Amino acid sequence: MASQGRAGRRIDALNGLASGLIAEGRLEDAMKACVRSLQEKETPDAKALFVHLINLGTSYSNRFVRQYLIRALSDPWCRTGQLVPASFALIKSNREVGQCIERAVSSWPAALSKQDLFGSEGLGALAADDLLDAVLENTPAAGLDFEHFLTLARRALLADALSTQATDKPIHRRCVSAVRLRASATSTSTSITARPKKPTVPPAFATQSSSTSPKGHRCPAYGSRHLRATGR
Repeated sequence: MASQGRAGRRIDALNGLASGLIAEGRLEDAMKACVRSLQEKETPDAKALFVHLINLGTSYSNRFVRQYLIRALSDPWCRTGQLVPASFALIKSNREVGQCIERAVSSWPAALSKQDLFGSEGLGALAADDLLDAVLENTPAAGLDFEHFLTLARRALLADALSTQATDKPIHRRCVSAVRLRASATSTSTSITARPKKPTVPPAFATQSSSTSPKGHRCPAYGSRHLRATGR
């Protein structure tokens, strides 16, 4: 019991430190304190702090931010759409993935071939991105640029699957099916709403974080089978 009490006080101290650093505008330091608190225990206060920091546009250079973004999207810790901008920024920070999205945005609405859109490394990079999985599985939309990319990816993979007789055709078929599911799920809005317990918001930023009231959106039609199949 004594050790639990000490752990609880340590977590409260880290959350208080993060709140104080937010008030001083030291957001990167606040994120470090928040991550330390989450590593101790993923309490409602720590989760709310993390979401608040993400919404403030904190730098995403902390290597644990990606890990906790995936957790926040999957549980969820808030309305998942609030986490899309930060997630999208991290996804695009991968050079190969970012280049794929830039090609799609520059070309839109003109179609691109598989090679022109993905290059030599893009498809594998997309398939290996766990954060991309979490965004596509748990948010109803990922932004206009990404929707344009998904549309062109679907066209390119369908065209390639229909025209090629390559040995990896079964992989193409699974990939095409996944992208089609994503496009269908987005257009028909057949998402399921999950309502997690509202986290306790520390007083230091209660008013600012009111936008983190919980309402997670999940899209069961599009699962982890999407582009990951092409990375094997």
